Amino acid sequence: MGELNLLVKKTTEKIDENKLKKITLCYHGIENVNNSKDKQKDLLKNIEKLKKDIDDKKTQLTDKEKVLSKLKDSKDYKQLQEFKKEKDVSFEEIKSKQEETFTFFSKLSKPLKKYERIALDGKIINNYLDNSVKAFKDDNELKIKQALLGLKNNIDKLNIDKKQQDKFLELIRKSEDNYLDKLKKEIERLEEKQNQILNKIKTISVNDEMNVIKNEMEKIEIKIRFYNDEVESKNSKLSKINPEKSKEMIIKKIKELFSVEITLT
Repeated sequence: MGELNLLVKKTTEKIDENKLKKITLCYHGIENVNNSKDKQKDLLKNIEKLKKDIDDKKTQLTDKEKVLSKLKDSKDYKQLQEFKKEKDVSFEEIKSKQEETFTFFSKLSKPLKKYERIALDGKIINNYLDNSVKAFKDDNELKIKQALLGLKNNIDKLNIDKKQQDKFLELIRKSEDNYLDKLKKEIERLEEKQNQILNKIKTISVNDEMNVIKNEMEKIEIKIRFYNDEVESKNSKLSKINPEKSKEMIIKKIKELFSVEITLT
């Protein structure tokens, strides 16, 4: 009987110990529910603030757009657009003349390469062979004309067939007939015209004002995207918090332990 009483006592202690562990788990569960609710509350508060910040930034963006629109309707902006059109036209005109320059000297590249080996002014010829457009621009004294004259006088020594010689000589005669002088003056005139247009563009401050506003708008848009990402991140965390599910588990455990129904608020 003594041994039986001891066994019953130990069994009772085990049962009480197990029950105590379950009660402790319930207690910690309630703490976790409270913590979860606090986290949920903080996240909702942060999300609300972020949404307000997004609305404020959108308002700022709208205000900037209105200012930008007003500048686009201004007289200065319309004048600026006209100057830009003139600049584009000028650019195409210069490009056309540069292509003409390139075409002329590319047709003479074959005899010039051969003549360069024996010419005293081989450096100027080499510049044209390397980049005829740049060389022509930098050749203020048109020294290439003297080089072409030397080519003309020595063309019979360059082992070029008669038919090709005639084509090359025709181009050289064209250069002697003020063709290169006129071409260079026309390019310089167009470049001067373009510089004048560029200077006019610089005097109109509306372009700088618009660039400042566009930069500010870009910064605002970046901030809005950042806030939206933060809202998405916090919503994701919020979706993983479920205090109600934890409550149901605690109510179930307490019912198992004490056979009573409780409500957690």
